[in-house]
Amino acid sequence: MNDKKYLKWYHKVAYGSGDMASNCGYALISSFMMLYLTNAVGLNSAVIGTLMMLSKLLDGVSDIFFGGLTDKTKSKLGQARPWMLFGQIGASASLFLVFAIPSMSQSMQYAYFFVFYTAFNAIFYTANSIAYSSLAAKITKNGQERAQLGSIRFIFATFTTLVISYNVMGLVERFGGGAKKDGARLPFCLQ
Repeated sequence: MNDKKYLKWYHKVAYGSGDMASNCGYALISSFMMLYLTNAVGLNSAVIGTLMMLSKLLDGVSDIFFGGLTDKTKSKLGQARPWMLFGQIGASASLFLVFAIPSMSQSMQYAYFFVFYTAFNAIFYTANSIAYSSLAAKITKNGQERAQLGSIRFIFATFTTLVISYNVMGLVERFGGGAKKDGARLPFCLQ
């Protein structure tokens, strides 16, 4: 084991805080997606849950795929940065699109949701997250420091998820425009 220290405490905190950005989108999807789709769009929660489960199966396969791609990448930006950039841009676009379901037939709304939810989870979030995770092994050879980086990263991720999940209902009440289950739409729904 390599006992040489490569990182200061603020390097570890900076690395860990990077997970806050990606977890903002993930926490929003986790805490608000079902409410949005059932109450604002009017979709069936059982169908949505099934589509989410199918998407998660694809996500498991894409983890392996993007791990291999990251390992094989050779660019001026390094192995991880291109995938982090690609992943974050795509995740941001997919996050917007998954919350902007247009008025169309209900079957098409389910398909639209599945495509952009899967794009967010199984492609873009995965590409970003796998590449970001690989950085720990690239920035230090010290096993203890790599473990600390992972721990700090997950502290930031958990904190971000808790803050967003805790506040989402209050934000819906404040900014939701009175959306109710009777078919009213939230202000940012495309009509």
